Amino acid sequence: MSWVFAYCEDEPNARGILAEQLKKWALTSEREVVLHCFEDADRLLGAWKDTETFDALFLDIELPGLDGMSLAESIRRQDRDIPLVFITNHSYIMPKGFAVEAIDFIVKPLDEAQLFAALDRVAYRLDNRIETFFTCRVERENVRVPVREIYYFISEGHYTYINDDPDYRFREKMDDLFERLPKRFVRIHRSIIVNMDHIHSYNSSRIVLDNEEHGEHPIGKNYLESFIKAISEYRRFF
Repeated sequence: MSWVFAYCEDEPNARGILAEQLKKWALTSEREVVLHCFEDADRLLGAWKDTETFDALFLDIELPGLDGMSLAESIRRQDRDIPLVFITNHSYIMPKGFAVEAIDFIVKPLDEAQLFAALDRVAYRLDNRIETFFTCRVERENVRVPVREIYYFISEGHYTYINDDPDYRFREKMDDLFERLPKRFVRIHRSIIVNMDHIHSYNSSRIVLDNEEHGEHPIGKNYLESFIKAISEYRRFF
């Protein structure tokens, strides 16, 4: 599974340097990481609120408009767990970083050893974070499935299946199911709900998931408009 990191930095050169360092760390530590870069805090904040898919944030302090510290404070009011790392030119702001429970405070120019150490701590935090689960009743037992492992729900007859797996078969109307799912899920057909985290590509008639085992699925004509709206909102910052 890959992690999604977001980096807010208004200087193109600095964004490029962090991206290269992150790729190097991911390679040496055998991790899969996707980096989304933002030029200002408002766009990152909007993306975080809309998608809830970032696993860690790397924030510059001096930014146009909303500054990095104010961004961190806003996020911390709603999420106490997401790892934060500050990357800045000014070490005197460091005490404020502790107030928002930052993992590290790295002063530019980036020191590879310090950055890699911070990334190792982020990885440790993510490896040990509390998992988000989907709960359903299979036969006569309550079953919990990690949300990140759910690619899609499909309804067949009176039953709904997770990833079309017969071991995860339960009774629930698709309308009711969709209402209680996180907003990363989108309905693409009267009998199919998909996790947008796992959509590799799509067109006007089908979506392709990022795991060959789970293949591709049709988009119902009555759901195309709502799907395009949902996936566009999900990806509009990326």
